[in-house]
Amino acid sequence: MSNNNGYANYQTESILLWLGNDEYLYNRAMSWLRTGRARGLSWITAAALPGLCIGAFGMADATGNFRRQGIKCKKGQTPDGVELTDPAIDWQEIADDLSTWEL
Repeated sequence: MSNNNGYANYQTESILLWLGNDEYLYNRAMSWLRTGRARGLSWITAAALPGLCIGAFGMADATGNFRRQGIKCKKGQTPDGVELTDPAIDWQEIADDLSTWEL
């Protein structure tokens, strides 16, 4: 857990940092939380997160790149290059973290 601000690894930290610090991605994550809570769920399940994140980070242009507000990344990756299919990502940790966000 060292050098990753207490998160399991760099990949997990990267996804949480992007979700929490990019306005578009933050709003998408908040939408997921509101929808889940409206359905009686107190948090997003770890099993649902990969698909949700791939959708959020997957807003690609015709060249396969994600471009918005000067941010560029490949489809299915965070802007710093973390592959959303990387098995090292701790989706449960991300779900646990998101469950603490205030709506």
